[in-house]
Amino acid sequence: MPAPALPIRTDRLELRQLQAMDLDVWAALEADPDVVRYLYIDVQTRRQSADRLAAAIPRVSIDTEHDALQ
Repeated sequence: MPAPALPIRTDRLELRQLQAMDLDVWAALEADPDVVRYLYIDVQTRRQSADRLAAAIPRVSIDTEHDALQ
């Protein structure tokens, strides 16, 4: 599946590729036990979140059965 044409915008929503500047929000979400209880991860430190974000940024297409976009 090719990479989606981003950004996708509506009146109330914008879907765009992750960026390094998203770290503060990303880390806050991953540090919140009420959020991560719905995810397949445990509460993350800021360093762990930075690593996970850095790994997610280049993922822009679904090329194999186990790929995912965030």
